[in-house]
Amino acid sequence: MNSSTVLIVLEDIIANVLKNFVEASGKDCTIATTFDEVEQLIAANNYQLVVTELSVDGIFTNEYIDFLHQKLPEAKLIVVTQMEHQNVKDDIEQLGIEEYITLPVDIRTLKDKIFKYV
Repeated sequence: MNSSTVLIVLEDIIANVLKNFVEASGKDCTIATTFDEVEQLIAANNYQLVVTELSVDGIFTNEYIDFLHQKLPEAKLIVVTQMEHQNVKDDIEQLGIEEYITLPVDIRTLKDKIFKYV
């Protein structure tokens, strides 16, 4: 299994900007857009950090976060979402994520959150 630093599972524009930041600092970064890609990448790589949306390809949030924890028990998780509801945030934080970030967000703020964990 390869050791990689960051897996980003977000919309293309945000993902590409973040990938450029991460790679400019000399760290490895991979982008996935589907759950199948996430599964394949996690099977072949051990990531330190996953920056992801709440769900991917209709996989429910709890299932998806549990899957990430099972497959990458040491990885830190940052969830990025457009859902700015306190009860959703509270529920997601109870699943053991490090950060819950709502969009829109200043890209520098998101970058700082990433570099807090890698």
